Amino acid sequence: SLIKPDSLIKPDSLIKPDSLIKPDSLIKPDSLITTDTNSIAPSTISDTTSDTTKNTPVVQIPIVLEIPTEIRDSIALKLSMEDSIRNERRARILGRVNISKIHTQSDMGSKYRSPKTALFASLILPGAGQAYVGTSNWTYGRAGVYFLAELALSWGYYNTTIVEFNAKSAAAQKFLENNYSISSYDERTFNIRAANVGQTSENDASRVFDNRYLSSRQPFCEALFGNSNTRKYTNCESISANKINISWDDIESIENLAVLLELNDYVLGWEGSKVTTDPLQLDNQTAYVELGSSSKLKKYRAQKNEARDLADMQTIYLTGFLVNHLVSAIDAAWAAHSHNQSQVQSSLSWYHQVRMQSAWSPVVDKGVSWQGYLQAQLSF
Repeated sequence: SLIKPDSLIKPDSLIKPDSLIKPDSLIKPDSLITTDTNSIAPSTISDTTSDTTKNTPVVQIPIVLEIPTEIRDSIALKLSMEDSIRNERRARILGRVNISKIHTQSDMGSKYRSPKTALFASLILPGAGQAYVGTSNWTYGRAGVYFLAELALSWGYYNTTIVEFNAKSAAAQKFLENNYSISSYDERTFNIRAANVGQTSENDASRVFDNRYLSSRQPFCEALFGNSNTRKYTNCESISANKINISWDDIESIENLAVLLELNDYVLGWEGSKVTTDPLQLDNQTAYVELGSSSKLKKYRAQKNEARDLADMQTIYLTGFLVNHLVSAIDAAWAAHSHNQSQVQSSLSWYHQVRMQSAWSPVVDKGVSWQGYLQAQLSF
């Protein structure tokens, strides 16, 4: 039922522009015929009809043309050939390029790995984030390395700062109990004081002696007897000929006492210690002469220093824990990110990636650079 081409209106039969109805000859809105004929006066109807007959416009009918199937197929074939030529150019330049069809997290489904989950998993347990990402033996291998490092640090921390430290501390304490006598220290110190300053504590020499060698007497007595209100504490603090008789089991604070007994002021309590023969020079307040010497004091100090060195290893192990957790967490997050990127990016060969990302731009065709040619001809 479509109009045939030979029946179309020829150009010479079309109405010329000068014969078109002018705007002033158009029917005004107020003179239009309404649907209600009963409300219109007869004179109005007759006048309108006569005007319309005199100025009847030419109606132009729009014509819809249908493109023949042969022409449509020819255009589609041409576009297909252009796409084929473009793809051939792409293959000739880049070689085989595999482009994933995965574009969103919902499309990836179970292949998606959350970087946040991997990060926090490795922060809690090093290697857990890498195990969560998985996807390759290299990732699982790193997970094993971080986990083994955590086990090694845990074993080292326990063995060094707990087992060995307790063993060294116990050995030093046993050596102290077997080779030190509190009563011997108190008696020998009193005898030296009496020989150098006399029985009184009112002269200058006695004050110098007390300030120099008995300045820690108060914490010494507190470590032995605790409460300063007890009679034993009072007798201990006052320098007298009375011996301090106390067993190691009755000492209030062995830890505090062990620290004090490392000082030279308590050297005379060690077994086999030798009293100095040098003058104490109590008339010189700036001079300091040791009351004696003992090889066992040196050995005790060495044992205590070894125990302290083991305790200081805590800082090294804790730093190792922190570094292992942080490095493992960062590596796990990056592994998850790289895995996700590998699902949505094109896979180019290393050679072509270097050529595309380098500053070298060879001329491909008609003065167009490599990058410009790709942008103009290829669709990534």
